[in-house]
Amino acid sequence: MPRRLVKSASNGRVLAAARAFLEVYSEALVIVPGRLAGDLLAISGRGAAGLRRSTATQLAASLARPVMAAQGLTPVGSLGLEAIAARAAHGARADRALDYFEPVAGLPGFARALARTLAELRLAGVTPPQLSAHGRSGKDLGLLLAAYQEELASRRLADLAELFELAAEPASRIALPVLLLDARLETRAHQQFFAKLIGGAEDVLAAVTSDEDGISEILGPAENLDTDPPSAAIEHLRRFVFSSAATPCANREGFEMFSAPGEGLEAAEIARRILKLAREKIAFDQIAILLRNPDRYQPAVEEALRRAGIPAYFSQGT
Repeated sequence: MPRRLVKSASNGRVLAAARAFLEVYSEALVIVPGRLAGDLLAISGRGAAGLRRSTATQLAASLARPVMAAQGLTPVGSLGLEAIAARAAHGARADRALDYFEPVAGLPGFARALARTLAELRLAGVTPPQLSAHGRSGKDLGLLLAAYQEELASRRLADLAELFELAAEPASRIALPVLLLDARLETRAHQQFFAKLIGGAEDVLAAVTSDEDGISEILGPAENLDTDPPSAAIEHLRRFVFSSAATPCANREGFEMFSAPGEGLEAAEIARRILKLAREKIAFDQIAILLRNPDRYQPAVEEALRRAGIPAYFSQGT
């Protein structure tokens, strides 16, 4: 079974690799980072027919549903998990079992923070005995995690960690080609589920902008699509902005980042930079300001340009 992991700092290259992979198959499963992701995957002449898009969590929930029904389990959301965490903390306080967390266990917000922590520990595959070996805080967390798991089991409830576990076996029977499109495998539970999912897949490609989150541990080293030297400053920035192995840009074009405390001062700083460019013989009609939020920024930019004596034309849309 072919398995490939490709990465690029350019979304365009990532999408191109994904399209090339999908053109070979009439049907494929696409794991995306969000419900609306993957809209740009439509292939010329075919559209999105045959593409089954889903997030990892959505797919796991769908696959686990028949298993949960057979076992009499009910999925539980964040509010339910917070209630279970509160019950676990209340029981531990009543038994005077807490040490490290005793001063804060009764405060507002503790149950919510505890629910998040226990959910993350469950997704990471951490067990109560593993926690108990790490000092006072670890002992308390181990006790609370054990109580939390007992509450889930006694009430026949399934959290996200158990949902991934229940979905693993049905996922291993999927034989479709699988494309992972820049979706993060955030936890050990996500990674184990994906490893099961691709176990029987006809073909597998992960096209990502970063090979973090254990994807390379499953598919092997990433093939870097950014092999050509950057031809422009913006391409150089995109490729190396988060890299510890950055190289100097040979192109004379520059890219400068700045921030200001508020829209008004930011607009004034933009006007100063435009005047600087004008002194370097760059015409005003060769300069543009792109606003992500025109309703919020345009009044401040208009005022700053007016005060600086800079003629400007404003338009919304392309």
